[in-house]
Amino acid sequence: MHTRVHDQEQSECQNGVVTMRSLPLRSLSLGLYGVADVVEFHPDEENGILIKGYLGSYTPKPIEYKHGKSKANDCDRLQLCAQALCLEEMLGCRVGQAEIFYGETRRRERVFLEDTLRQKTINLCAEMRRLYDSGITPPPQPSPACSRCSLQQICLPTSSKRSAVIYWKSVLKGLMEGS
Repeated sequence: MHTRVHDQEQSECQNGVVTMRSLPLRSLSLGLYGVADVVEFHPDEENGILIKGYLGSYTPKPIEYKHGKSKANDCDRLQLCAQALCLEEMLGCRVGQAEIFYGETRRRERVFLEDTLRQKTINLCAEMRRLYDSGITPPPQPSPACSRCSLQQICLPTSSKRSAVIYWKSVLKGLMEGS
């Protein structure tokens, strides 16, 4: 699903909407950087921004692609809001809404970027920055969602249940047996 989304060469303009794929994002104030799956720029002569190479003014709308379906918690919406905040800082404009495309349902969910979601995102970014600056990694909080997480191999939520010595002995044993 992400093959076309992450191909910058697939950026296009159809029916007046400029679609940019795999767009780098950053926010110095929030300490974030990343890449948006897709950002659509919709014509908006009243409040829009200029885009180099295109006539007229546009309002950006980030679109995030997810394999599954809409979740009960706000994790996907928070990620999307962070992308919008990055766009706002980079482009000097206001992003009022965004969308998440869920592959399982093949539908887009519209996300209104209201003040409560924005503040929750800003607070989480500040907490993340505080933890990063402290050098302290919080202990994992395993849940059923861990089995579907793309970072599971990095996080290793169940490794905290074992001794580090036992873990490294098993790693070294596997290396010795492999050679």
